[in-house]
Amino acid sequence: MGRIYTARGQLSEDESETYGPHRILLWDGRWDTAWKVISFRVFGASSGGNTTGDAMGKLCTSDRCETGPGDFFNADDPREIAWSQNSASLDSGAGGGFGEQIIDRDNFIIEDLWVYMRGVSDSQDINYVIEMEQYDITDWEGAMLMARDRAIDVV
Repeated sequence: MGRIYTARGQLSEDESETYGPHRILLWDGRWDTAWKVISFRVFGASSGGNTTGDAMGKLCTSDRCETGPGDFFNADDPREIAWSQNSASLDSGAGGGFGEQIIDRDNFIIEDLWVYMRGVSDSQDINYVIEMEQYDITDWEGAMLMARDRAIDVV
């Protein structure tokens, strides 16, 4: 279809842990449209100090992705479709910027998208910018994608 949608916002790791991941509503009640993530960036709201702006985030097709400190990023989980991290540390050698992103090119979202965040501290605010492109698909492809996402959640 060529329609681009940008979702952006700010939340803290504490919000993500207390209230669950942030939900981006994409479901339009139709089986013949899907969204594909084409860009995902995270960055800290503050860049003061050595690690204040350090941030990481991931996008999932479910609100049941693992978020523990040792397993925040898990490429083996098919519900995780995009990952991003940013180091604004003064002594990181990376020079700040908007960090890295990895996006599964086979991602298609029928229902909703879930944003997970982590920062240096629980109360650190983290910004995100997600760009998605809308696609026309057949009804049976939409039903198959939705069934796939629900089957993964059961495991």
